[in-house]
Amino acid sequence: MDMRAGKVFLDLKTIQKNCNMKNVIYLVLFVLFSCNKQENKIINSEKQTANNTVKIEKDLDQILVCDNFDIRDGYYQIPDYGCTYDNKINKLGNANVIIIPKTEKFQTNLIESHCLDDMDCLKDVYKNISSLTMKEFKNNFNAIIFIIDKRFLKKTPSLDQAFNAEMPYIIDTYILQDGEWKEGFQYKVNNDNDLAKMKDWEEKYLRELVNSSISTTKDASLLEVSYIDKKWIGNYSVKLNYGETQGLYSGLTIKIMIKKDSILASGEGYQIGFKDLLSANNDGNKLIFNQLRNLEGNDLGSTMKPEFILVEQGGKYYIQSEWIDSEFVNKKNNLGYEIEKK
Repeated sequence: MDMRAGKVFLDLKTIQKNCNMKNVIYLVLFVLFSCNKQENKIINSEKQTANNTVKIEKDLDQILVCDNFDIRDGYYQIPDYGCTYDNKINKLGNANVIIIPKTEKFQTNLIESHCLDDMDCLKDVYKNISSLTMKEFKNNFNAIIFIIDKRFLKKTPSLDQAFNAEMPYIIDTYILQDGEWKEGFQYKVNNDNDLAKMKDWEEKYLRELVNSSISTTKDASLLEVSYIDKKWIGNYSVKLNYGETQGLYSGLTIKIMIKKDSILASGEGYQIGFKDLLSANNDGNKLIFNQLRNLEGNDLGSTMKPEFILVEQGGKYYIQSEWIDSEFVNKKNNLGYEIEKK
């Protein structure tokens, strides 16, 4: 740098160096500004999504209870076309409405085991659901609604469904979890190939929510049969003898059939017989059974708490029950009477 006549002169290298430094500073400022702008864009987008959900929350609540439900595997669903758009009860669009029990009271396997396809019994359950206040509803259920927005619908008076979607269209999902609505993923239907895959997408999405809801159930002391360790599934039987009386053997034969969706116990013996539907509570190497419903015969099982205990030890199984008294001649140990599994 030269000093001439009171002026400052910069050589070419110094000028180039300072210019490069300015460029770096400008670049840093640009990146910071862009990042801040992008961050604000993301935050604003999330706020917009949340605001949109809040705006339609009452409409979603209304769709949630717009019709009666049918029982399914782990959930309930408004059948046929679901809750269709009508601009009165449903102001949003064609909706596939599904509710997922999060308390023991409405767990589907317990309901089905109790009702055994008795339609009057199931109607009482549906009536109970429809009588819930919205607060009670949200305490007992999570939900997912798949909606085709009304902007994609065309009036079709000649068809059973008043409004039908025209391709391309988008399926929006709204999820009710812990009493609050939030937006889920979208699915775009551009062509018949997308439409064919849509049901698989919905089923997979739904199944994840069902499994999540079951695993976080707070009030369920009785486990669903399908979530009991597979080692228990099978047919068990034991013949318990009183010994020989006048040349004949008398006793009691107990059978327990454990399937993935039901448990049935039966007993046949001298002057006694019963058939009970059971619920189960898994406790380490024990499976504890209580009566859900007496199907036929003696109903003493309803007074027993528990009715049966099944114990696994070293690959062998043992049974304990108030049905089994101390007069049987079969060999017994501290785990109970050995029972055969097939």
